[in-house]
Amino acid sequence: MDMSHLNDKSRSVLLVGYDRTDHYAGLRSALERRGVRAVCDEPCFDDSTAVVVVMDTTSTRAQWALKLAGEYGVPAVLLMDGIIEYRNTYLNPNLEPGFLESVPVDVIACAGENDRSRLESLGNRAVATGLPRLEGLERLGAGGGGVLVATAKTPAFGDEEYALLVAAFGRVRSELEVLGVPVLWRLTGGLEYRVRIVNDDRPLRECLAACRAVITTPSTVLVESMLAGRPTALLDPFNAPCWQESAWTLGADVDAEILRSLLSPSVELLDEQERVLAGLHAPDPSGALARLCVELMQSKRGTARRHAAHSPGPERLAIEPSDDLLIDAIRAAVSGGARRIAIYGTGRHTRRAESLRAAGLPIVGFIDDAAHEGARLWGLPVVPLDRCADKLRPDVVVLSSDQFEQQMMANCERVLGGVVIVPLYSAVAPADTGRAC
Repeated sequence: MDMSHLNDKSRSVLLVGYDRTDHYAGLRSALERRGVRAVCDEPCFDDSTAVVVVMDTTSTRAQWALKLAGEYGVPAVLLMDGIIEYRNTYLNPNLEPGFLESVPVDVIACAGENDRSRLESLGNRAVATGLPRLEGLERLGAGGGGVLVATAKTPAFGDEEYALLVAAFGRVRSELEVLGVPVLWRLTGGLEYRVRIVNDDRPLRECLAACRAVITTPSTVLVESMLAGRPTALLDPFNAPCWQESAWTLGADVDAEILRSLLSPSVELLDEQERVLAGLHAPDPSGALARLCVELMQSKRGTARRHAAHSPGPERLAIEPSDDLLIDAIRAAVSGGARRIAIYGTGRHTRRAESLRAAGLPIVGFIDDAAHEGARLWGLPVVPLDRCADKLRPDVVVLSSDQFEQQMMANCERVLGGVVIVPLYSAVAPADTGRAC
């Protein structure tokens, strides 16, 4: 490619590195095709610097670049290094709680629409560009007969989460042994010793090529596996909200039926995975990020919002006030300490409250008397009432119907025990937040 049109006086984008991973793969050439220099090997902020892109906001290099950007009114972009996750945002002891709330940059470039919506609900301007480091990952052909089981770089926060994972992996191993399916393990954080397995040390891409399906805890492996075309299950045994979705989700009980479905996926579930992937990761990441940088150059210069203080922790995740009774009821349940909320009803009354998807609330799934096996809404499981206790393990069930609430209440009183039931229209004593069945 002829780069003779570029010189030291051309507008430039300063790309500040974070680790040895090439997070800007493809971005340099995408900028150069638009007549913009990419400066990254020797970070230099000068009169040509028109945009600053960082991978974090706490390292010395990133803070240096953001300080200069703020002083000179240069737009600043934070490029996420993976998909965002509730537990990493609020439970990671190595990070400031709520570090993704009102991030001190002008815009966040993130993996996909799911993350964009979430980040904007946390007080940011965000654009779904995709991750340049995942660009060019192609669909793989037929793999081996095994299942790859993987975890995030930091798989758990605290002893309780480690215990939940160890127990879940034990169930995964047992169920796959019954089915005669070998496992390729890729565990982190010392879990390989607790689970007593031997990790496969090959690069992730080679492991994906060698397997037929993938089970992963919330991490960017979820996206990489889907991009490779592998049926991918999300393992989520944690007692916390989950910001990701998948066509297959395994809870702490590791449902054998879901495992069999993962190994012999239906066309419908493979189509569902493609829909999920479209929300998790945007196409053409380098091109999209380059276009964002050019748009920032042509728009208003950087603003002082980069110096805004962070908001308080997860208790501030409550959604904005709304006239919708369902949203208000769930918000009240959260304020009352609810950790696992199920919504009874999947019709119009529920679907018009779709803003709940981006609120970070601990909704674990939905109840529908006519639910079929594998049914999902907003990426969460939909189960019949008689399987709710085992599959969803809710501590609160909110009734979502303006026509059938009395019948739903009667059904809950007949089936559920020890679960708080919250009606929206029936009279409840002022001191109550619902009725415990």
